[in-house]
Amino acid sequence: MKNLIYLVFGILLLTVNFSAQESNSEKFWKSLEKLCRKAFAGEIIHAPENDSFRGKKLVMHVRACEKNRIRIPFFVGEDKSRTWVLTKRENRIQLKHDHRHKDGKPDEVTMYGGTTANSGSTTRQAFPADEETAKLIPAAASNVWWIDVDKTSFTYNLRRVGTDRFFSIKFDLTKEIETPEAPWGWSDIIPLKLTNHKALDRYPSFSPDGKKILFESNRNGNWDIFVMNSDGINVRPITSNPSNERFPMFNKTGTHIVFTSDRSGDSEIYSMKLDGSDLKRWTNKEGAENFPAWSPDGKHISFTSKLDLFLLDTSNSEIKKFASTDFRDVWMRWSLDGKMATFFSRRDTEDKDDEIYVMDFPNGKVKRITNRKGHDFCPSFSNDGKYLAVSAVDEKLGRSINIIDLNGKIIARRGLGFGRVTEPSFSPDSKKIVYVGSGKDRNNEIYVEDIK
Repeated sequence: MKNLIYLVFGILLLTVNFSAQESNSEKFWKSLEKLCRKAFAGEIIHAPENDSFRGKKLVMHVRACEKNRIRIPFFVGEDKSRTWVLTKRENRIQLKHDHRHKDGKPDEVTMYGGTTANSGSTTRQAFPADEETAKLIPAAASNVWWIDVDKTSFTYNLRRVGTDRFFSIKFDLTKEIETPEAPWGWSDIIPLKLTNHKALDRYPSFSPDGKKILFESNRNGNWDIFVMNSDGINVRPITSNPSNERFPMFNKTGTHIVFTSDRSGDSEIYSMKLDGSDLKRWTNKEGAENFPAWSPDGKHISFTSKLDLFLLDTSNSEIKKFASTDFRDVWMRWSLDGKMATFFSRRDTEDKDDEIYVMDFPNGKVKRITNRKGHDFCPSFSNDGKYLAVSAVDEKLGRSINIIDLNGKIIARRGLGFGRVTEPSFSPDSKKIVYVGSGKDRNNEIYVEDIK
């Protein structure tokens, strides 16, 4: 055990320059960016004698450089299954291994790796295996990966601490080669995972300035409200009560949030500032209230109760039923100008399929805009009011977040490859969506994805 601790400490210590902790990871990142769109040949420096990589052509291609993310497909002969995904999070860098099958579907063992424990050095960054990796591959819990980059070489290394497993491949940066074809399952757009917790994280939405994301989580035992930076950094609780606080959403100006709480027994609607001040209870009615949303002008709060839609007048707290049928009408959201509203319902499907409806607010005719075999639910307007992001379960296409126009036409599909994907919300510039995705373990995490 002592030897294991000393070895890990030694690898990490080699990456630290205490005189420039805040800038080393940034300098390392810039050295990677200089390699963008270039490909290089590699050779094995160290690997087991019977390793399957031996005798095969090894190529790395720095194929995609996005803001705070670099993706490097790694080819082993004709095997195009591997991509190294590096993500910058303040002065830390995360390394993940994306593995795909020929049909593009994710391998069951994928997205393992770790995050640097410090800002490293300008030429080396080390990635101890994270909790997700230990859960996915128990034997790899003691893995430490590190990447060395200088003017002439890029070296990828793996050491499984406590064993003789050591793997190292060195790529010659002085000789650029022809860029290869795309790896299996390649997409120019892939989701960025913002949360990574064994608990459930749900109902994300952006702040009006796009700098923060509000969400709920049961990571402390009960449901509480959390906020984080839009890149997933600086996660912190907004509430910490023994009761359940859920379904948070900002008002248009970002000064207050609306949410539900069962602190009084039933789930009721509350609002407050992010620091917990100016707390106000809005409802006191029988039954649970869910999915509250503030109108852009602040004059109304919509919510769902007993599968019907209600409107609360914020000037006098009067409540009126807004939509009610024999089947559920839920999840009302406004366009940014407040002139349109959307919700989902089973009113026309005999309680079988969820469909999306839009209307001019407050007195317009309700129009059904989706009509597919399956479910369309949890709609959210883009800021220009031209599109909706919709959770979809399609009999033919599977699960996705669909970007649709106001006639129901699918413009783009995002959130692909998840076992469950839901609760989308646009960023203020409508260039991204944030949503909840989960795999077979149904462990809900929050992702953000570009829309191009």
